[in-house]
Amino acid sequence: MGGKVLDIPIIRAYHQGKDEGKAEGRAEGIFEGRNEGREEVIADLIRKKAEKGKSLETIAEELEMQVSEIRDIYESVCAVRQ
Repeated sequence: MGGKVLDIPIIRAYHQGKDEGKAEGRAEGIFEGRNEGREEVIADLIRKKAEKGKSLETIAEELEMQVSEIRDIYESVCAVRQ
């Protein structure tokens, strides 16, 4: 006994919305993962430069960033070293 697939607009809309939600969630996850990875790389660079005795201002200039962007990371690195 063969069944006929129902093609009801509300069911179609539900499945379309579900697929769009999955795609949006996947894209958001990729974006967040890349941002976290970038932040880890920057934190590692700041740590290495601070261990060499470079000042906050010098590190910011070398990384082409604002002092305010890296201050928290720099201070936490320096606190761990002491």
